[in-house]
Amino acid sequence: NRNHQAALLSLFVPIIATIIAMARNRPLTSPLNLLLAAGALFILPLVLATGSRAGIVLAIAGVVAGGMILLSAGLRRELSRTRFGRYAGIGLGAALVLVIGLTIWFSRDVAVQRLLAKDLEADYRLTLFWPMVDVVKQLSPFGAGFGTFNEVFRVFEPREVLGPEYFNHAHNDLLEIGIEAGLFGYIVIGAGLVAWVIVAQRLWRSRARGAPEVLM
Repeated sequence: NRNHQAALLSLFVPIIATIIAMARNRPLTSPLNLLLAAGALFILPLVLATGSRAGIVLAIAGVVAGGMILLSAGLRRELSRTRFGRYAGIGLGAALVLVIGLTIWFSRDVAVQRLLAKDLEADYRLTLFWPMVDVVKQLSPFGAGFGTFNEVFRVFEPREVLGPEYFNHAHNDLLEIGIEAGLFGYIVIGAGLVAWVIVAQRLWRSRARGAPEVLM
């Protein structure tokens, strides 16, 4: 799935930033760290080549998250400390622009092309959005069971969209969970999000004490 591939590739950027920030035994602008940062930049064309439009958003989020991690580790202070640091910062920024520009120039930016083109698949998903919402309501609160979307949606699929092709997934995680797991699926997701927020808040408050868990 192009979206999953783009998501995994985008995750590499904040992961590499975390590796750089946690290496406290060497300067942030060391040659090894700069090599790692350059490697993170060259992941971006791979995201564009997947053809995932959501991947563009995820890649931007990954770059922003990676930048925040490095800034919190003192990157701005270290870049401005020496002439080499300032040149390194300018060089990485120029490399980012160059890599994206070359990717678009050589027409490998499948994601950008799909973003600008009319996407019949996306239109089909939009057409079926509200019918799937109705299925969630009808099967609430228990749902139909995990792995049953393919068979269940055939029962509810509107006649006007019937054809040789069919949906084997909702292509919308929240809707598919509602169809298969019902209200209880949403309760589990909500509980997980609440737990994540509580733990993240605790870690964020401890960042002043230099807890490495904040970066991880």
